[in-house]
Amino acid sequence: MTAVAALLSLGDARNESGLAEVALRPMVAGDRAFVLSTWIRSYAERVRGIVRRDVYLAHEPALVERLLASSRALVACSASHEATIHGWCVVAPSSRVLHYAYTPPELRRLGLARELIRAAFGTYPTRLETSHRWPWASPRFVFVPYHAGVAP
Repeated sequence: MTAVAALLSLGDARNESGLAEVALRPMVAGDRAFVLSTWIRSYAERVRGIVRRDVYLAHEPALVERLLASSRALVACSASHEATIHGWCVVAPSSRVLHYAYTPPELRRLGLARELIRAAFGTYPTRLETSHRWPWASPRFVFVPYHAGVAP
């Protein structure tokens, strides 16, 4: 496997999900479409009722493209099949800002996002600013929309 940053063994309890071995690696060109589409679709759910859908779709794709172009992205993939993506995170390259992290609903609560964040920052931070709203209320994740270059 090329460009593997880390190999995780998620333990017996998680083997039932088929995720016994997960590789963490930098995003490659072939991952880009998946990252863009899952970010735009999943974040649309997060801002439903806050931002009109037509406004969201007119602006969010360009914002995500800009952030991806200027940021660092890590992907959690199958250790045996690099193209099978289990999740990803995008972080600002030179600061402690998480732009977004995603795992599919069926793979949530397995610790993948935590491991991606840990790999991106070298530790799992006790406080982390995010440019996009984090889905769970937590003092750990502080929403600061200005990191995305937009006002709230």
